Amino acid sequence: MILSIDYGEKKVGLALSDETELVGSALPTLKIKTPANAIELIREICGEKHVSKIVVGVPSGWQNIDSPQTKIVREFIAFLKVSIKLPVDEWDESYSTKIAERNISGKQKKNSDSYAAMVILQEYLDYLRNEKNHI
Repeated sequence: MILSIDYGEKKVGLALSDETELVGSALPTLKIKTPANAIELIREICGEKHVSKIVVGVPSGWQNIDSPQTKIVREFIAFLKVSIKLPVDEWDESYSTKIAERNISGKQKKNSDSYAAMVILQEYLDYLRNEKNHI
């Protein structure tokens, strides 16, 4: 299974693929205090859910220039790679939050970060499936 992460300094959105890696589902959003706290919680989830790979949404900067948030996410990814011994891929998360917010309502909005992670995951899964079909 693949775990998707929409990283923020206070909240971390998570989504998990099914066993066939065709569709993703949002998990509860994590409220975190530090990047180390996020890593600890993610490590637990990876063990419980038998995760084989992680994909992290990276905000693309305007005109391909990294924004401050892009740098924060890339630092988190570097920390994640040395802390958790799983493959970690990056995925452009442009518009994932806007897409997620457009498709949720009511109580779901509290979990909007995880719905953004689900958008990232679904794009990534679709990409993998298309790659397999072109080989």
